[in-house]
Amino acid sequence: MKPVKNRIFCRAAKHTKMLFETQEKAENFIRFNRDEILQSRGKAPCRCYYCFFCMGWHVTSNPSTEEGILLDQRDEALAKDLREKYLKRKEKVSPIPRPKLMRYAFYEQLRLADVHISMFDVEKTECCLAECRRILQEEELEWLKKDAMIASYQRQRTLLDALRVLLEDENALPDEQMMTIPLYRICANNLSLLKEIDASYEALMELAQAGSPQFPKARHEHVTLIAKIKGISKEQLKAGRMERVNEAVEIYQTILNNRKIGEESP
Repeated sequence: MKPVKNRIFCRAAKHTKMLFETQEKAENFIRFNRDEILQSRGKAPCRCYYCFFCMGWHVTSNPSTEEGILLDQRDEALAKDLREKYLKRKEKVSPIPRPKLMRYAFYEQLRLADVHISMFDVEKTECCLAECRRILQEEELEWLKKDAMIASYQRQRTLLDALRVLLEDENALPDEQMMTIPLYRICANNLSLLKEIDASYEALMELAQAGSPQFPKARHEHVTLIAKIKGISKEQLKAGRMERVNEAVEIYQTILNNRKIGEESP
């Protein structure tokens, strides 16, 4: 069975379940893993369903669609109860003072800028910092004029500019002075690592398409490289690379199966 890391706590089921973005991905998981799960656990997922609590698709070993309808009704009642409790609690909450609200908005945009920088998304980082600049320029609040606020914004701008240099020039070396900043150091290391992963993937796919016996070892080494990715967005960066690995595995297994069928044919 393939390693699964897309597990979350489902409020409706009251335990941890796998979450898939689309119905197709959930059905593919069942198709490629059902036999192995059945052999190891004695039962296996046989259908998938949409969970509006988790906003995605789960798989289940319960084949009864009628029972699924009853569970959906249960979830709807639970959602209604939670919504009513939320509205009652919201009525008791007093409005947030504007200065406090703008302070939160400013730091939230800086936090999002960190996330987008770690994902190498220059455009979204620019949008976050543009909103920070707007707050600094347009809001008539004394706390915005403090040096700490401006320094936080300028530090993010410097980080973005340094990252842009690395992204635009493949031969550019990390700035030694900037390497003292943890986020920049992680981004620089990840960027170098991603280039190595892409090169490794090309070699891995060639082995998969050839049905080479060296493929399992190469796959292990490739996954080990992916595991070295660090930072606040490491899971997002790893996810796309692991999907490519799974595609290579499927190609490799298909070729081996076809080769076996060809050998068994008279």
